[in-house]
Amino acid sequence: MELALFCDDLAEVPPRAKELREGVVVISPPYDFDELEKSWHYGNWNLISPVKTDYEPCNTFKLSDSEIVQAMRLHGLSLIIDSFHDNIEWKVHENA
Repeated sequence: MELALFCDDLAEVPPRAKELREGVVVISPPYDFDELEKSWHYGNWNLISPVKTDYEPCNTFKLSDSEIVQAMRLHGLSLIIDSFHDNIEWKVHENA
């Protein structure tokens, strides 16, 4: 399953990824998490599934659970991983 990474401070395009536009890449499996970490280590990014190019990244740290569910439904997402600006804390939201 491909993933879409939305990251304003993307250091470089990760391996097996295709840049759609500045700050947006689609990552194809198999995933090399050590290589991905090099690309998103600054934080302040969203990783979503399935790939939706019209998605507008959201700061789930400032949203209520119901607002996050609503955003996921609006975009047809099953997964949002949101990294805080320092990449120390992540929030994972899954709609199974």
